[in-house]
Amino acid sequence: MDLHAIRQALADLLNAIPDLRAYAYTPTSPRPGQGGLAIIDEADDDQMVSYHQGSSLGMGLVTVYLKAIIIVAALDVAGAQQLLDDYRSIGTPKSITDALESMPSLNGVAQSVLVRGAGPAMEYDTAADGRRFWSVEFAIEVFA
Repeated sequence: MDLHAIRQALADLLNAIPDLRAYAYTPTSPRPGQGGLAIIDEADDDQMVSYHQGSSLGMGLVTVYLKAIIIVAALDVAGAQQLLDDYRSIGTPKSITDALESMPSLNGVAQSVLVRGAGPAMEYDTAADGRRFWSVEFAIEVFA
C-alpha cells in the first residue's frame, strides 16, 4: 500500500472534472481558479490508516481514511454555494463522488474507493487581500 500513489491517483481523478484543479498535498499558496481547487488531505478520524482488517490471521485489507477539501472563491456567495452543490451532486459532470468512484482500483494501487459523504458548505478562509472562500469536505475510504 503506497499512500503517495493513492493520494496522487485520487487527485488525478479529480483533475478530470472541468475547471477543477486538484492536488495530492496542500499547495504552498492555494489559489482557487474559476472552478475551484481540491486538496487530498488526511481525514479527521482517529486513524488515517487501519491495518490488518478482515483476517483472523491479522493480515488483510488496509483501509486509508482521507478527505477531499473542495475550495471555491466566494466573489458571489450564492454562486459559490451553487458550485459546491454541483460538486456534491451525483450523475453530473462536476460530481466529486462520480469522479472518485469511477476507477475503484486507482490504476492498480487500491481494491476500491468509497465516498462516505459530503459535509455542508462553509466559509473556508479570507485571504489577506480580502478575498473570501467557501469549501466542502468529502469523506473518502480507500481499501488497499
